[in-house]
Amino acid sequence: MVAANRRHFSRPATVPVQRLRAGTKTAHYRTMLKHIAVGIDLSSGSNEALGYAVTLARRNGAKVTMISVTTLPPATAIFPRAAGQAAELYTKRSNEMLASHRAELEALRERVAGGASVEISTLIVPGFADRDVATAAEEIGADMVVVGTHGRGFLGRIFIGSVAERTARSFNKSVLVTRGDHHHADGGFRRILVATDLSPPGEVALDRALEIAAPGASIELVHAWRDPLQAWSFDPAVSLASSTVWSDVETALMEELKATVAKSAERASHQPPIAIRALLGYAGQALVARAHEMSADAIVVGAHSHRGVARFLLGSTAEAVLRHAPCSVLIAR
Repeated sequence: MVAANRRHFSRPATVPVQRLRAGTKTAHYRTMLKHIAVGIDLSSGSNEALGYAVTLARRNGAKVTMISVTTLPPATAIFPRAAGQAAELYTKRSNEMLASHRAELEALRERVAGGASVEISTLIVPGFADRDVATAAEEIGADMVVVGTHGRGFLGRIFIGSVAERTARSFNKSVLVTRGDHHHADGGFRRILVATDLSPPGEVALDRALEIAAPGASIELVHAWRDPLQAWSFDPAVSLASSTVWSDVETALMEELKATVAKSAERASHQPPIAIRALLGYAGQALVARAHEMSADAIVVGAHSHRGVARFLLGSTAEAVLRHAPCSVLIAR
């Protein structure tokens, strides 16, 4: 990346949100979040994901389903018929392990549900977690899946785990990939960076951000614009951004961002003030850099809802943010 692309020119602005007259809209933001599924493997990452899920469910009046995927095949699938004694021992031990796993899940459910005032249920399905968490969530009609990551630090962010990445790719609705202690987001996220490409998925991203926002949250809506000439040249002198072109583009983008916020305000009677910002640079890199600058605890990125093979394609921006973000990431559909 050339030097000019590393610069994130910005002109922050806070858009005053017009309050609608009483009676014209519902009292709160009209959330579509009614059923949250969370992938559970009893690891610390999945337990933190459960904490996030319960927090969001309590705020939105939703219910939570804990999905645990088992991978123990039946004895008939791995033992020859002549190995009857070995198959019997395997079956006995695997049944004991599954019973212990169910007991741990139920203990976790009771512990979390005890003071949560949220309906929490468990679902154990056979299969492989990186594929079947999303499948099970679709079958129960979940509006969002919450999954945790297993890593911390730089390498932990890059290798987020096959379950989180595969679920984010394959589930046909929103997926929240959590990082960090859920107590930091008690009541919702407080510093949210929302990416928009000024298309309908970008508008959906802002709507989903409102669903996960804590009372009094700080929300920033951004669009990143890449200099088309620099995309084809390694010469920093070959740039539109060094001229007045970027100023003109930035002004136009700010107007479109204001329009996006205004559309969102029509769907809500209680919307917090939303800052808008235009960034210059590759979208994924610019978003991650801005998240660091504002100490964001969540980034929301819109993704197109596809069917068939295309549903597994997140897009380069969502991929980059998911892998390198310093905080939780919501893939909004």
